[in-house]
Amino acid sequence: NYRGIMSSSLPTENIAPTKESFLRKGPMAICTKLIESFSTNDRKRHSSWSNKSPSVTNPCHVRLITIGASHYCEKARWALDLVEADSNSPFYYTEDAHPPIFAAIATLKASRGLTSMTPMAVYTPH
Repeated sequence: NYRGIMSSSLPTENIAPTKESFLRKGPMAICTKLIESFSTNDRKRHSSWSNKSPSVTNPCHVRLITIGASHYCEKARWALDLVEADSNSPFYYTEDAHPPIFAAIATLKASRGLTSMTPMAVYTPH
């Protein structure tokens, strides 16, 4: 049952998240526009369904927002690789990697301003 993966409660953050207002001022406003222009958040790769069970007919996309060179994000990638490799799993994911400071732009937008931490998995139901 994969529903438990998506509905678990998240731990409390131990540092203050980046405020959305910070990203709208000065040089960060320009960087925000550039990152949003080149972000991969709307692209979804097509998962290979050759190893999936015939009972899996409705794919579910998960967008993983990461910092490219982060061991925390690597653990999330491994976990999603395992979920995606399961023949009974309807989930596939696309990684949306960003440089460290700019990951906050994508995570704030995805969480509607609630958090700026990575890795962040965004589930898209079909």
